[in-house]
Amino acid sequence: MVLLATSGAWRPLGSRRREGAHSLSSPGAVLAGAPTHCAMPVAIVTGSGGLIGSEAARTLVQRGFDVIGIDNDMRATFFGAAASTSGTTLALTRELGSAFRHEPVDIRDRDAIERIVSGAGPALELVVHAAAQPSHDWAARDPHTDFTVNANGTLNLL
Repeated sequence: MVLLATSGAWRPLGSRRREGAHSLSSPGAVLAGAPTHCAMPVAIVTGSGGLIGSEAARTLVQRGFDVIGIDNDMRATFFGAAASTSGTTLALTRELGSAFRHEPVDIRDRDAIERIVSGAGPALELVVHAAAQPSHDWAARDPHTDFTVNANGTLNLL
């Protein structure tokens, strides 16, 4: 997992939500450009449907962040339908409500990542990068996919 700080001002993780803040209940809510004085602090969590990413999303919402979760359910491709993250993503959407917005984006898609990051604007304070291709067997079988997900995907988030 990689934690990336943004240029925004840091507040203690326990800080409370601000009055009149926007929500992420629909795509484009952050993109609409809510004034920064009332915008919620935003965190982007990649791999939000996985074990670490989903717990990071829950913790950040509890601590006053709106969370944009990026997960394209590539686990189902790597490991089969039983390993799909779609159930966890659906649970986060239901559990966290308007404080969580799912983006089914591949971290290798530089344009999509740049759109999400720039759309979050100055409210973006934290990026938790937990998306990865974790299988050694997959890495040996398909090193190009492994490299592009793990290295190029991380580069896109930097």
